[in-house]
Amino acid sequence: MEDDPLGCILYASLHKKQDEMDEVVKVWNMHLIRPTRNCVKPSGRPTVMYQTPTLYGTQNYQSFVPMEDIDTCRAECLFRETYPCDKEIFDLCAFIMEEERLAFPTDPYEGLDLYLFLRNNIRQDLENLQYLILLLTDQERKKSVTFGLDQEL
Repeated sequence: MEDDPLGCILYASLHKKQDEMDEVVKVWNMHLIRPTRNCVKPSGRPTVMYQTPTLYGTQNYQSFVPMEDIDTCRAECLFRETYPCDKEIFDLCAFIMEEERLAFPTDPYEGLDLYLFLRNNIRQDLENLQYLILLLTDQERKKSVTFGLDQEL
């Protein structure tokens, strides 16, 4: 997690990209393909054309796939999870955004700004944590020397 810029990038931008892709799919599947002159291609809505090919003078080209082949594919594929990155990165970024009252980006420039902010914030927190660990380790060492326990360390 210490140097995972990909996690921050995914957190800052992936949900927006997925929303955009879902919208493109919806618009494409529902748009009307107009008839054209001198063309043998059918016209209509892609979703309807796919689901009812006989209405358009063609056959159904779908193939039967045995369930065991589907199970094999599922076992060997990675599916998108609830979180666009590691859960720890997701939780940390969500906490930072809530603490700083930041919103999800609406364009690539805001996404880059959010990524840089989160990355710098996480790096600063890690540096502070390393400093605290060194400080506590030093204090523990001093205590053990004071009590004559320096042989244990």
